Amino acid sequence: MEVFRSGDGRLRLGWRLLLFVMLTAALTWTLALLLPAGVLWGSVALLVKAVAESRGWRHELYASLWEVVRRLRRELGDDSLTELFGLANQLHANFYEGWLDADDVRIIARRVGELVDRLRRLVGRSVS
Repeated sequence: MEVFRSGDGRLRLGWRLLLFVMLTAALTWTLALLLPAGVLWGSVALLVKAVAESRGWRHELYASLWEVVRRLRRELGDDSLTELFGLANQLHANFYEGWLDADDVRIIARRVGELVDRLRRLVGRSVS
């Protein structure tokens, strides 16, 4: 193989390998940060839809999710539902924009986990 015999070819191959490694590392870091946040948002969205379905509320549009959360907030008298859903929505936007760093995602994910637990209990309560 000519690439390995000539010094110039080795240099080109070295730069290509370095570029490949750098891109792989960047992509791995990005996916490690974005995918869990996207999955957490997906969990919240599906749970909001499940609560809405159990109550016979509309939930087919993205805007409907906000309306479901508003109705739950009023029903339960709990303003934190809107706050937590807003944080979950930040994870959703970050999946496309990528502006949050790892600490931001970790902090927000912990809070959004509270919302997931609360929504799961609401789904369980309405199914029983």
